[in-house]
Amino acid sequence: MSWIRKIADAWLIFGITIALFLFLEFIGFLAAIIHRPYDSRASLPIYKNFDQRAQFWREHEKTWYKNQQYVPYHLWNRKPFTGKWHNVDANGVRVTHYNAEENKNGVKKIFMFGGSTLWATGSADWETISSYLAKFLNKDNPQYIVHNYGETGYVSSQGLNRLIAEIKKGNIPNLVIFYEGINDAFTGAHALYVLKTPSYHTNMDQFEKMFKGNRVTYFLEILKTTYIYQAIDLVKGKLLSKPEERWAKKIKEAEMQEAVQRTVKYLISNFKIASSLGKEYGFRVILCLQPNIYSGKKVLQEYEKEFLKTRLRAVDLTYTEIKRIIKENTSSGIYDLSDVFETIAEPIYIDWAHIGPLGNYHVAQKIKEIIKSEGY
Repeated sequence: MSWIRKIADAWLIFGITIALFLFLEFIGFLAAIIHRPYDSRASLPIYKNFDQRAQFWREHEKTWYKNQQYVPYHLWNRKPFTGKWHNVDANGVRVTHYNAEENKNGVKKIFMFGGSTLWATGSADWETISSYLAKFLNKDNPQYIVHNYGETGYVSSQGLNRLIAEIKKGNIPNLVIFYEGINDAFTGAHALYVLKTPSYHTNMDQFEKMFKGNRVTYFLEILKTTYIYQAIDLVKGKLLSKPEERWAKKIKEAEMQEAVQRTVKYLISNFKIASSLGKEYGFRVILCLQPNIYSGKKVLQEYEKEFLKTRLRAVDLTYTEIKRIIKENTSSGIYDLSDVFETIAEPIYIDWAHIGPLGNYHVAQKIKEIIKSEGY
C-alpha cells in the first residue's frame, strides 16, 4: 500500500501548494487595494476641488488596464469603453464633445494624432484638447468635427499609420494635426537608458518577446498578471531606483547624440510623408511640438518643481534640435508650443509630460489660433 501513500502525499503537497498560492494571491490583492487605491496624481492641487477624483482615476485605469486590443499597423488601441468621464467609441477613438453635426453641409474634418497627452490622461471627455478645440472653433458657426486619434504610448509613426488607415477607408480630413514630441523623444533617445538601444515605439521590448519568446517567456507573462507579482513589483519600485537612473551614467555622449538626431529625423520625415499625402488627397498637415515641464518657461508651482528632479536629458536634447529646425524653417507648418504656459502660474502639470484640463484649454486655444492663421 506504499504507492497509495505516495499518491496521497503527492495530492496533499499539491493541495498545500495551491492553497499557499491562493493565500499569497489574496495577500497581493489586499496590497494592491491598500497601496494602489487609485492613481496618486489624484492628490495633486489640480484636483483639490474635484470631490470624485478617486472615482475618476479608477475609471481612467479601467480604460487602459487589460482594455487594450491589437490593431494592424499601429499595434494597439483601447477597446470601446463607456464611463462617466471617459468614453471610447467602437473604433477605439476617445469621444470628442462640441463637434458640429456630421451631415451638415460644408463641415470640415480635423484629425488629431498624438500620445496619451492628446488622448488626455487626467481629463474628462469634455476637457480634452480636441474637445476644447471643437468648442472654440464652433463657437459662432458650428462647422468643424474634430477627431481625437491620440492613444497612450503612440509615437508619430503610429499616428501616420493611423492616418493612412483612415485614408484607405475613404475617410479624408480637411486638416491633420500632429501633436508630438514627448513620446518620440522618450522612445527614440531616452530608450537608450531603458532598453540600452533606441526604440521605435513604446513597449517594443514586450512585442519582441512575443516573437522571440519561448515557453518560459509566456509563463513569465502570465505570472505578471497575478497579484503576487504586482505586490512584488510594488515593493521593488519603492526599494530600487528606476532603471534609467541606474543606467544613465553608462550611456556614451556620442550614442545619445546619434539617437537624438535619428529621432528628430524620423519625426520630421513622418511629418513630410503626411504632408505629401495631404497634397495628394487635399488636406493640410500641421506639426505641433507639445509642451513638457523641462522645455517650457512656466512659473512652476511647488509640486511641479518636484517633477524636475527626474529630468530626462534625452528629451531636452531632442527638443533643442527640433526647436532649431523650427527657427530655421518658419513657414514649414511646424509650430513650437513648448512655451505655451509661459505666462500661466496656475497648476498645469500632473507629471513631467501630462497636463490637466486647464493646460488642455490653453493648448487648444493656441492651436485654434494656428488653424485660423493657416486659413482654416
